Amino acid sequence: MAIKIIPQHRLQGRKPRRKMITQALQDPIKWDCFQTTLKDNLLSEFPDNIEEHWTKLKTCIIAASEQTIGYQTEKH
Repeated sequence: MAIKIIPQHRLQGRKPRRKMITQALQDPIKWDCFQTTLKDNLLSEFPDNIEEHWTKLKTCIIAASEQTIGYQTEKH
């Protein structure tokens, strides 16, 4: 009796998650730049719906990190 295992494939609709360069935040200049960008992007008014609030907060943090530290290009 032979058992065959079929390898699982990644779903084509999803993209793999990209990693940020978190080591760049060790630099005080990059840290201050990230903090000021995050403060500028944060909303002063909060929506009533909690789901909408979290999605706006998430996009704000991601946008600030894209502008200041960027994504990793190496895989090692």
